[in-house]
Amino acid sequence: RDMSASASVLQKGEGSEGRRKWPRRPIFMPSTIRALGHATEKMLLLNLSKSGFMGETRREFQRGCFIEVMLPGVGHVRGRVVWCERGRVGGQFLRTI
Repeated sequence: RDMSASASVLQKGEGSEGRRKWPRRPIFMPSTIRALGHATEKMLLLNLSKSGFMGETRREFQRGCFIEVMLPGVGHVRGRVVWCERGRVGGQFLRTI
């Protein structure tokens, strides 16, 4: 995978974000999200790390469901929903990017 587009926002954390291993960096970028077996939805990525993301979308996702997120410069990345409320969704990638 081409990681050069994401390299500046994705750096290893130093434990400053509680239980997160990697820091989340602000990123306002159009993307897509799809629950496996469902239609693709538009999403605005709000923050990103090597292990997860937060985005804004119109669709509600069930906690724990498996998803696929399109990351510009990286491609489709599989993960699972950790939380979803009021038009926002937080997810964890199955593998670090």
